[in-house]
Amino acid sequence: RRLFGGGGGGAASAPLLLLRLLWRWRDDLEAFGSLLSLFELALALPCHRSLLSLELSVPADEPVDAASAARRRPLRLPALLRYAGEAARRGTSEGWRDAEQRARHLAKEWGALATALGLTSGE
Repeated sequence: RRLFGGGGGGAASAPLLLLRLLWRWRDDLEAFGSLLSLFELALALPCHRSLLSLELSVPADEPVDAASAARRRPLRLPALLRYAGEAARRGTSEGWRDAEQRARHLAKEWGALATALGLTSGE
């Protein structure tokens, strides 16, 4: 509970770090799977608003020049899970297929929570 924003001075720092790690390690099956497990566990904790309100600024798709490479877009957890799941789709092993399905399922779960809480669910 404390990891996902149980109060205190830097309550948002651990969840934001987890978002950063999810984005950074989306191409590493072991790390990605472990991070997905943390977000699965977080569904059972009273931390939904704090996780869903965070945004991570990520590079824009397919930079073609320096100006577009510098462009960034903010993503919230459901969209981040969706994009990370798409990256997992590139893997060919059964482990990657499972990771993609888990990420897709989590994106739907967190998106539904965002809608129920009246928060934006995506980009």
